[in-house]
Amino acid sequence: NHYAKVKLLGNTVDFSEDEKLNNFDAQNETHRLLFLASFWNAMRYWNVNIYQTEDPWEEVLQEMIPQFSETKNFNLTKDRLFAKLDDSHANYTASSFFSNRNFKYFAPISGKIINDSLVITEILAPEKVKESNLEIGDVIFKVNGKSIAEIIDEFSQYISTSNENYLESIVQRFYVLGGKSANGLDVKIVKNSGEIIETEIERYEFPELKPYFVKKAAAQKNEKRFYALNNETGYINLGKIKAKELNEAFENYQNKKAIILDLRNYPKNISADNLANLLYPEKSTFIKVMAAKYPSYAEYDIDSALKLIKNPFKIGKKNKDYYKGKIILLVNSSTASMSEFFAMAIQNSPNCTTLGEQTFGAVMNRMAVPLKDGTSIDFTGFGAFYPDDTSVQRKGLKIDHYLKKSTKNYTDDFYIEEALKLIDHSL
Repeated sequence: NHYAKVKLLGNTVDFSEDEKLNNFDAQNETHRLLFLASFWNAMRYWNVNIYQTEDPWEEVLQEMIPQFSETKNFNLTKDRLFAKLDDSHANYTASSFFSNRNFKYFAPISGKIINDSLVITEILAPEKVKESNLEIGDVIFKVNGKSIAEIIDEFSQYISTSNENYLESIVQRFYVLGGKSANGLDVKIVKNSGEIIETEIERYEFPELKPYFVKKAAAQKNEKRFYALNNETGYINLGKIKAKELNEAFENYQNKKAIILDLRNYPKNISADNLANLLYPEKSTFIKVMAAKYPSYAEYDIDSALKLIKNPFKIGKKNKDYYKGKIILLVNSSTASMSEFFAMAIQNSPNCTTLGEQTFGAVMNRMAVPLKDGTSIDFTGFGAFYPDDTSVQRKGLKIDHYLKKSTKNYTDDFYIEEALKLIDHSL
């Protein structure tokens, strides 16, 4: 109990006694090795998901000792260590040396990585790329002489992610077209016509692009939260809808044969209970959780400390009027953390089919571990499992129908189109 202990009320690990080294000096080899040993041990004994790392944690220690002993760049070595956790919650980007040093300028476009290429899906500031001859749907396959696959591989060494799909989503959002200077990017592109061109894309600091993001957010704020796609199918955006509107939507769609629940987002205004009360015929357990109990010892299928008041792992109620039509759940790499928790609750309903791509792969609560240099890093503090004991950490959610994306004519509406095809086939 000196360095860490489990709080009985929440089953969380308390590292508050494991204090920083007040005179920590990154130039001191002994201090660097103490930093490594302290963090490695905290994860070895208290991280219940540590057995799932790509490189066995014992081998990570052997690999990192000479790096911490000899490094000329302590902060970059830290990034490499944290990447070994293979945990999407261990996103150290706020303090990441690699990210902060290399990415201050960004292109005014965004895209989706598909088959080792970046498909342009949005042009935030058309006037800033007018000279670049860019269009939505163009496929970028080389950036400054590097393939997209080479860029992804470089990032994998410095950023912790649970799986390759989430790594790609991080890279595509921020880093493929980002950099540490305002110098333009030399890119090779396949145009919609099939023509291959080389062009340059200018980059800008975030404050210059912020007005475009504000404008985009304002436009999205006015988007409908739920609407009928046709006479037989309703659509609900779970990232935006509020609890009262959710009830209204289900009342409107009670007689429809199918509802598409879009969870390619992060719900902020509803709870898993709100959904279960509409989707479940009775109360049901939808998730099993593993938590640390003693050093190197976890307890599986734990009871919530608050179960007598409210058990978060068993939700719903007896409800003969639950929705009995087909549920199509849409997920992708943006289905992250609490969104995955929501998804597991929805998947436990009687007639749910999940459509999409591999998700974030880190469902349960974050915990923070203090580090000897005075910083800290998060990790996923619990293990998450389906009721049939299938683990979700790293792998992500169970998916019934994986979407096969193509760089040709890609659009986010593709998800809706595929969902409607599934509904037509099943009805």
